[in-house]
Amino acid sequence: RLDIVAQTTLAVHPLADLVGAFRKAYPAVVIGIEDPEHAAAVAEMVRNGQSELGLTDFSVPVEDLRTYELPDQQILVVLPPDTDIGPHNSLTVSQVVAFDLIVTPPGTNSRAILDAALADAGVPLRVAVETPHRAAIVPLVLAGAGATLLPRSMAEDAARQGARIATLDPPVVHRVQLLWRREPLSPAGRAFVRTVMAATDGDSSAFAEGAL
Repeated sequence: RLDIVAQTTLAVHPLADLVGAFRKAYPAVVIGIEDPEHAAAVAEMVRNGQSELGLTDFSVPVEDLRTYELPDQQILVVLPPDTDIGPHNSLTVSQVVAFDLIVTPPGTNSRAILDAALADAGVPLRVAVETPHRAAIVPLVLAGAGATLLPRSMAEDAARQGARIATLDPPVVHRVQLLWRREPLSPAGRAFVRTVMAATDGDSSAFAEGAL
């Protein structure tokens, strides 16, 4: 068994694809994925051994842990199907804050990403719907309740369902990292890190059998 703790949006992407690739190579390993209360809980659960690996953004101090940086996630604007966003499919921060927004509560990772991305506007957000139910966000956008910000993979999935998507000008990216303790990983943990590195064109030589 391999236990991984991941912030909710990161459990959708990139973790789902990484777990899929790992399970194809190691079908005998059972994966447990934990959902933390907040970003700081990811690092804490790795530190205390509740989870062997963690997936989080760069908002949490992790100096005492080993880390591997994954490719950045571009953040896109997701809007109701009938929204006119012009010919360039690009919106400035000042344009985005003029929309009614669908957000998660303060203190959540998704809200932190949205607040940071729109902070330069210098005006209060027009919150239309605030919900802890992340699975409801895209359906709410599709129903016309408001707009939101999502990582590219989730935004493109929403677009396939009929939502309009636009890039932010200037671009906003979400930096992601894999965490583990400095003590040796289990065989399954080492194999997962190697899988992640192979999937992201990293150097997995440090994770040869017995290297940690």
